[in-house]
Amino acid sequence: MERDVQLAAYADARLMVHNLSSGESVDKLQNLKTKKIFASVSYLNLCKTDESIAAFDVNYKVSPPLRSEEDRNKLTKAVNQGVIDVICSNHLPLEEELKKKEFVYADAGAIGLQTCFSAINQFAKAISLSRLVNCMAVNPRKVLNLEIPEITVGAEANLCLFDPGASWTLNDTSNNSKAKNSPFWNQELEGKVLGVINGKKIQLNTY
Repeated sequence: MERDVQLAAYADARLMVHNLSSGESVDKLQNLKTKKIFASVSYLNLCKTDESIAAFDVNYKVSPPLRSEEDRNKLTKAVNQGVIDVICSNHLPLEEELKKKEFVYADAGAIGLQTCFSAINQFAKAISLSRLVNCMAVNPRKVLNLEIPEITVGAEANLCLFDPGASWTLNDTSNNSKAKNSPFWNQELEGKVLGVINGKKIQLNTY
């Protein structure tokens, strides 16, 4: 990371340090952070620790790996302080055969698009809802220099509807992915995306 940041500074370039997972990386980034250096973290590293793999559940085998509670706390603090700009789903659907193996042989990865918001809302309560929205919806657009939608008269609708208090369960009925490699399979989660409005199209969740 330090080499890449130094090269970016030399070239006066923008750099995304992707998927930080350790407190050590956060400490180093704090000393190197500039307006052109951005960082992201996978949502699972904010929600779970290496204690989750004690039972060798292959759905907790992800990349970057889950680390200690100390690491999780430092990552959470970095999000709240703006050192980490983006929270990503790290979505990686895998065929069942790639996960249905002994832990050491199973591929790393988990689906995350459907559970990212709910899991952080439930397991990373130190991150406020407004901070969560910024890190998932606003900051990624800023990093990529994309227009940020505004709710104004005459503007085209571009909205995500969610209820942070609603509960739902990830299962065969609610899952919209062909893959099932999730550590939250058949678990009840708090916080539900109700649907999206894009232009004149409205898509509501029915589960």
